[in-house]
Amino acid sequence: MKDALPARRVYVVTRRYLASTLMLVAALACSPSYAQVLYTYDNNTSLAIPDNGCPTRVERTFVVSETFNVGGNGTIAVGIDLVHTYRGDLLIELQAPNGNIASLAGSSNDGNDNYRVMFSSNLDEGNPLNDLDVDPAAAGGNVLHRRLVGVSSLDSFYSGPANGTWRLRICDAVGQDTGTLNAARLVLRDDISTAASICTNY
Repeated sequence: MKDALPARRVYVVTRRYLASTLMLVAALACSPSYAQVLYTYDNNTSLAIPDNGCPTRVERTFVVSETFNVGGNGTIAVGIDLVHTYRGDLLIELQAPNGNIASLAGSSNDGNDNYRVMFSSNLDEGNPLNDLDVDPAAAGGNVLHRRLVGVSSLDSFYSGPANGTWRLRICDAVGQDTGTLNAARLVLRDDISTAASICTNY
């Protein structure tokens, strides 16, 4: 009978240890977790780009109803999928809800075809707007915005509430070549970390 006592004492200590461990796990599980939220808005209505149409611009709009703030590094990005036989003819800009404008692409001697790009302030030095190559109209499958192109002004041209109407505006500054905007995407990131609720009752 005496030999049984130590075994019982070990059992009691083990039970208390397990209880303490479970309490620690519960505390860790209830600690707040923070993340930044991405909002994506697509406009996939095809839009012809009139030849030699500047200064009048065609546009696609994105109506943002969510209330959060943007402004600063990596909070605003724009994806475009368009075909054009001389993309250097195009002027492309993004207009914020307050009317501020960021230039995404200006008229140039870039004689390559098409833009399938994501404009962002996240720079990719190896991937300039004019990469001396065609953006294949059908390459990449469902990946519409295949190249990341850095536009530093997206960091600074607007800071404030995201809700409202954003406008992607495009015009063709030179005659002869034509094109079509197939799809566009606006990506906004909340500039404040949001607490994620992952607490579980124990």
